[in-house]
Amino acid sequence: MELFMKPIIQMGIFMICAQVLIHFRPNGSYEKYMKILVSIMILIQVMSPVVSLITGGKSNLMENAARFEDQMQAGMAEAREAAKQSDQLLSQMTMEQLKEQMGREQAASEEKELLEESDSSAELSENVGEIEKITIKISGE
Repeated sequence: MELFMKPIIQMGIFMICAQVLIHFRPNGSYEKYMKILVSIMILIQVMSPVVSLITGGKSNLMENAARFEDQMQAGMAEAREAAKQSDQLLSQMTMEQLKEQMGREQAASEEKELLEESDSSAELSENVGEIEKITIKISGE
């Protein structure tokens, strides 16, 4: 019971003091800013007991910080491992792409050579076709 009564009493005293400050403000233009500040402070005071219930009441800040650091270190190790695996996969994919590209280039060069050879043989056959037919007559005595 004391766990809830102490924060309620503190909030009550704080709200009374905050209303006194807002009422006796030095300038009217600051009223909305003071109300926002007071509202935020009241929210913090309301959330404080709830957070202490969730975290187990008497949480040690150093223990929580150490636990958080351990979680961050584990997360970083997992991220490093994932990055290493993705780098390996990327290099493997790059090598496969290079091999495929080299195979395509080699096939294209072989095809080009075959076309050049067939073009040169076609030129020879065209030249042969242009030779005129000559008839030689031998006359006897």
